[in-house]
Amino acid sequence: MKELETNFRAIIIIVIVSLASLFKAGFDHDVVYYLLALGLGGMAIISGKSNHGIGVSKNSPLVFFAIFVLWSALSFVWSIHYVRTIIELLQLVLVGLVFFVSFILDDEGKYKTITIVGLVSSLIALLGILEYIFISSGRIVSTFTNPNPFGTYLLILFLFYWGFTLRDTRKSLIAVSLIFIVSFFLTGSRGAYFALTIAIPILFLGIEKASKKAAVLKTVLIIGSGLGITRILMFVAPIIQKNLGLDLSIIDNLLRISSLIGSSSFGRLEFWKTALRVTVERPLTGYGLGTFFQSYYIGYGGNQWFSRFAHNHYLQTLAELGIVGFILFIAFIISTLYVFWKVYKSREYPHYFIGIIAAFIGFLAHIFIEFSWNFPAVTVTMFWMLGMGVGLDKFDGSFFVIKPIQLRIVSIMLLCLTIWQFGSNKAYLIGIEYAEQGRIEESTEVFKLINSVYPINSNGFKLEAENYYRLFSEDKDETTLQESILLMEKAITRAPYNSELHSNLGKLYQIKGDFSKAEEHYLIGVRYASYVTNRYVDLAQFYVATEEYDKAEDILLRADELKEFMIRSADSSMKDTITFNTAAINIMLYEVYSKLGVEEKIDEQRKELIKIGEELEMFWQYYDKTRFGL
Repeated sequence: MKELETNFRAIIIIVIVSLASLFKAGFDHDVVYYLLALGLGGMAIISGKSNHGIGVSKNSPLVFFAIFVLWSALSFVWSIHYVRTIIELLQLVLVGLVFFVSFILDDEGKYKTITIVGLVSSLIALLGILEYIFISSGRIVSTFTNPNPFGTYLLILFLFYWGFTLRDTRKSLIAVSLIFIVSFFLTGSRGAYFALTIAIPILFLGIEKASKKAAVLKTVLIIGSGLGITRILMFVAPIIQKNLGLDLSIIDNLLRISSLIGSSSFGRLEFWKTALRVTVERPLTGYGLGTFFQSYYIGYGGNQWFSRFAHNHYLQTLAELGIVGFILFIAFIISTLYVFWKVYKSREYPHYFIGIIAAFIGFLAHIFIEFSWNFPAVTVTMFWMLGMGVGLDKFDGSFFVIKPIQLRIVSIMLLCLTIWQFGSNKAYLIGIEYAEQGRIEESTEVFKLINSVYPINSNGFKLEAENYYRLFSEDKDETTLQESILLMEKAITRAPYNSELHSNLGKLYQIKGDFSKAEEHYLIGVRYASYVTNRYVDLAQFYVATEEYDKAEDILLRADELKEFMIRSADSSMKDTITFNTAAINIMLYEVYSKLGVEEKIDEQRKELIKIGEELEMFWQYYDKTRFGL
């Protein structure tokens, strides 16, 4: 039975750490739910067959992390976006599951995971190198969606495996480390480079004085070799891609000097300022786990910057979980470092241990300037290592025993939460499909059923509200319109800082004829819109409809100041579309000035529209020039 448990635990680690990395690094990907179901279901089964408990020190990092997760779960009560809080909570559960299972692995299980995870992750890194050679000579992402988290992933893997290599010179470890460092450089993540310089000295802890010089030399050689191979790839890749005229500089490609004092740095500073502004508004509890993207609107600085993440996990924790959550997070880090210090002082640790410490220091440094924590593959990989390291602690003093029945009950409860979250969101697709087919009443019944068993989703109530509005458009029944309004209000209670929901509710009240309520929600929509000009246009259209042209002009001029921010923030493939959409601001200004009869300003807007037409060929294909006196 013991051998079965060992093998099963090792399989859980291997599957979770490997598969999370293969599918968009688990970032907003369903693989997280599948892995949770597999891991939690497996734990429930294996614990049901076990007859011995698991001892844990009361001062263990496992305990501190569990308390942090419990506080994160409690934040659901005051969360400003319930669904996102549940999503992030389940990701924390996945991380905690890996941490716990890795903690209870025996030596045989640990070495199995080190071997197989090393193989899988080196193939992922190699894929990134091949991507650079054969597809695009830019920053590599491999199976990830962003080069910066990929840089963190490679950083902790290199530090871990190279720390192992310095104490166990198997050729396979050297080869794996070399693949990691080459692909690491090709990510172009300056934050990861910074973290590497912070963590590198840790690798030499515990090495005898006589051997330290050789260890430093080997490290210089592996990094130098990585840089050399990277330079060769920079020369070879354009040739292979038949791009002979491309002149690549290794320094510029790795450091991107042109942007060192550019948008990237200024953007981060603004994200940090916003996180601090948000924290001041609700310092003790924060706005709920995973809600930074919504609370950002509260601290928005009226500029071109907006981010889903704070690019600093410590500040993001402050904003989302308040001072209490921040202290719990720091307590977990300190308790982990304390355990590592005890293990290090004992001098009784395996060859891979120091690499874990170095990886953790590098990880902590990088999440100070990046959002890598929010990529499950990065975090579960780090916590797999942490579990192995913390599990080396031969704790003394007080401890408690986790009984198999307790482990089984918790696993089943969390499994049910996972199924509820995943199943409910997938069920919405049925209603959406019915709506697309024009089967509105059937679609509405589906949404109504889902919202009754999953009443936390603002988008679910929004979908149901939209269906009632469609029905109202056909039957003109005021009760149907009122039902749509009530449902949209329910959506807002579940996501109070969602500007689109407020604007939608404003339109419904406008149709009803309640102009006071309509204006109230249009204004809230603008307040939480940051630089999304659509909300400004919605409010301006309301003022035009109520013939309040001065107010319409004022709101449109505010939108006109922000539209460049919206265009600049758009993905390159979407810039033309966004530019076309923001032209609505100038079209409305033209029409407002036409109503007011201000010829000079009419002419200004006409010139602006001509300029837009010169930039976008499709503009005059869509609009008639005569409409603007051209």
